[in-house]
Amino acid sequence: MSVQITKTVQWFLGLQSFIMTDPRYEGLRPLFSKNLNQENGLMSLRSLHHASYQAIFRNLSQPAETMMIDAIDSFISEKLGVSKNMLSEGKRIEAIAQNLVESSYAMLPTVSGTKVAEMRDYFERTPCYGGPYDPDCPEPAMFSVDELREQGENTARYKTRDVIECPHVMRTASDPALLSIMTKHLGTVPMTLDYSCWWSFAQEDQNSQHAQLYHFDLADYRFCLMFIYLTDVDMDGGPHTLFPQTHEMDDVAKIREQYAGDAAEWDDWYFHNLRKTDDDMDRFFNGREPVSLTGDKGSTLLVNTRSIHKGLVPTKQDRLIIQVVYGVTPMLQTLFDDPIKYGTPAAAHIPDWTFQPPGNYANWFFAAK
Repeated sequence: MSVQITKTVQWFLGLQSFIMTDPRYEGLRPLFSKNLNQENGLMSLRSLHHASYQAIFRNLSQPAETMMIDAIDSFISEKLGVSKNMLSEGKRIEAIAQNLVESSYAMLPTVSGTKVAEMRDYFERTPCYGGPYDPDCPEPAMFSVDELREQGENTARYKTRDVIECPHVMRTASDPALLSIMTKHLGTVPMTLDYSCWWSFAQEDQNSQHAQLYHFDLADYRFCLMFIYLTDVDMDGGPHTLFPQTHEMDDVAKIREQYAGDAAEWDDWYFHNLRKTDDDMDRFFNGREPVSLTGDKGSTLLVNTRSIHKGLVPTKQDRLIIQVVYGVTPMLQTLFDDPIKYGTPAAAHIPDWTFQPPGNYANWFFAAK
């Protein structure tokens, strides 16, 4: 068993034991009726938590979610010694965190033109693969960006290791001020769950595919994404588009109550249809209007993608975007077992704070001493 898998199993078992023995969290215990242990393995533990947050979400139970976040925060503080002492405070951090709560998104300072050019050049030179990520194909055929454009691919993606080795990516994603914002928004010190980068190729006659159709994500009990545009993104360049105030369970419950039709019909559409059409959104979301997040290259966005969202299809220009996912548990789609080691040449572009508290907790899948 790999070091990362062992560490993840221990984390989940530690949280389970904490919840089952601490009287503050007695209300969560029915979610953990299966008392799993190390013998059950990581997949069983992840399945248990997947079922747990699905149960909370499908009942739109904001109090249960809040209690779970409080339990996780107490567990990592009291049992793992994860301290918030290194985190920042201030009006700017409070304002950005508040924007996330109120609107599902917030803008961060723009990455400088020099850094954007270096990242863009790096990805132009790095091999990538076509189509969506496929966990059953860990070693896809790799091509240059130009080759995949010529093959008519809809998208082209980069391997995780190549993304974290890109200059400025981990520095930007692990900035103490950003981790402070994430802590306030998520309710506990975040874990970085994924680094990814991909091209969406412009084709005027292409059909929307995969994440280019409206949907919402359920990556963790709470989670949030950071996007960095490495190309200019106007309405023809495939902007991230979302329905504000659709990420909090209480807000979704109000939308459900306002629906004029049958509540069971609304539930079936919302909870069981992964991809949602524009017509569906107009009908079931009572005429609410989406917001498209356009921006020049270097624009950096925080988005809670439990809100309903999609990436518009780029029609005039290719889009290159970096995505970083933050969550509250090690609930990864795919475990990454090749962290950058402190003091090695690969870590030369990564600041020391990434390897120190709380950055070392936030990045323990991707950077290690």
